[in-house]
Amino acid sequence: MKKLFVLGDSISMDYGPYLQQMLRNQFHYSRKGDDSGLLPTEREIENPYLINGGNSTKVLQYLQGRIGKQLLEIDVLLLNCGLHDLVTIDNVKQVHIENYKDNLTQMCELLSNSRLQVCWVRTTPVMETMANRTEKGFARYNMDISLYNQAADAIMASYGLPIADLHGFTLCLGDGAYRDGDHFTDKASELQAAFLAGVLQQFV
Repeated sequence: MKKLFVLGDSISMDYGPYLQQMLRNQFHYSRKGDDSGLLPTEREIENPYLINGGNSTKVLQYLQGRIGKQLLEIDVLLLNCGLHDLVTIDNVKQVHIENYKDNLTQMCELLSNSRLQVCWVRTTPVMETMANRTEKGFARYNMDISLYNQAADAIMASYGLPIADLHGFTLCLGDGAYRDGDHFTDKASELQAAFLAGVLQQFV
């Protein structure tokens, strides 16, 4: 049975348990911070929040630190970052789109030298009226999500990597899918997992 490793944002933390259950007869499932995966650091074990991949700079650093034997133990990598990159505070992005593109290119170069099969997951939309409440201190905009997704699409296509359009799928679920401005209800997360389970059949 092949080993699937998930490296993604908090959205993947929500759909992950459903995806693991759906693929239980096809993949050994693990993710960042899971001791059955890429051997997490002691700090990751102590802080469960660190199973979140974070922005593209953090994801790149994570992959660079584990590109040797640990990464070779995985067959399929379900990869996503972007939602943290485009966080906006005082009109400044956490990771500028040019740096985002550079980080993704470095990831693809790194992974192209391994035997890993990689599937990229597009960043999901937000409900701006809920996501951008002033007390949060930061904002996310769907216009930026579109730009960052387009940038990622072009890079993944140039490396011949398959893309799971979780963004497009999630748009079809409507506003009722949100439990806050950025995250989704249990039912919506389950539907996202079912969509991704279908995409991953190409790697079975």
